[in-house]
Amino acid sequence: MKFLPHFDLSRKSFWKTLLVAVFLVSGPLYASEEELGVSGKISGISVAERFIEVNTIQYKVPLQAELQDVSSTVPKMVNIADLKVGQYVEFQAIGNIVKSLSAFEALPE
Repeated sequence: MKFLPHFDLSRKSFWKTLLVAVFLVSGPLYASEEELGVSGKISGISVAERFIEVNTIQYKVPLQAELQDVSSTVPKMVNIADLKVGQYVEFQAIGNIVKSLSAFEALPE
């Protein structure tokens, strides 16, 4: 009957190991959801797939993202089809998903 106490001990260590593994995996997943400020020139646009490429990274532009052109004195709302390659943008993103974006014709001062 020495096997039974050993089995109970291994079951406890199994659950402890599983708990530690869950914490190790969930930490990076939670950290990847933080909001980032990104700025740079648009190097590629896919209107059909709703992607823009800035600084060699593709970002998804969902329909609910707030897009503004602030090139003139009065900012105006735009859609992804109004953006152009070479335009300077600043935006907030969570992961690779754009939340709000401001587009400029030239670098802002």
